[in-house]
Amino acid sequence: MVIVCDMWLTGFDVPPLHTLYMDKFLSGHNLMQAIARINRVYKDKPAGLVVDYLGIANELKNALEFYTQSGGKGAFVQDKDKIIDKMQENYEILMQMIHRINPLDYFTLDSQGKLALIAQPDFITQELFEWACEEVQSKKGIDCSNARLLRFEEGLCVQILHIGSYDEEPQSLAKIEEFITRNGLQNDIGKDNLTRAHHEIYLSNPNKTPTHKFKTILRIPVRDG
Repeated sequence: MVIVCDMWLTGFDVPPLHTLYMDKFLSGHNLMQAIARINRVYKDKPAGLVVDYLGIANELKNALEFYTQSGGKGAFVQDKDKIIDKMQENYEILMQMIHRINPLDYFTLDSQGKLALIAQPDFITQELFEWACEEVQSKKGIDCSNARLLRFEEGLCVQILHIGSYDEEPQSLAKIEEFITRNGLQNDIGKDNLTRAHHEIYLSNPNKTPTHKFKTILRIPVRDG
């Protein structure tokens, strides 16, 4: 954490720094200097985050106008309405995922316990499913005739969070098999039983996430040995 009392020293640079909390009024060059230090691109960090406790939006606009007139390029500030819409979208997704779950329990769980908190929302009905298929068909031109909504209990399973490309999943599946053997369990995948099958839960959007950062839950049904 960095507390900025005034202009950051010229030449002082910490590219990994992600968040700047503004609790003192700054303007002009001092404001731009402070923001410039947090806004450095670093590895998978696309930009910095400035948390404004005072309301310096007008001062920031003035500073940006001066910056632009001086030949600077690039957008420093995102559209506020778009940010609010995105925040609301993420909030609604989160509320669906933790439906009927006490959020405070999350902080007392281990990694496997946290994965188990991922839940499907109860409001997904057959009617809503059919509506979604119609929307996809009409707007995206994707054939959904083979899509179907199913509900079932998977029973006893072993799962792992796989991070990386789909082609690298066999490495994580090998870890699952090793765990199954070590704990005296048996693989219980059935040939004709959908509930006792290898299942995958895709947590990442492949259109927006680098391949090496894909997150997928791999799940294998098991029974006591």
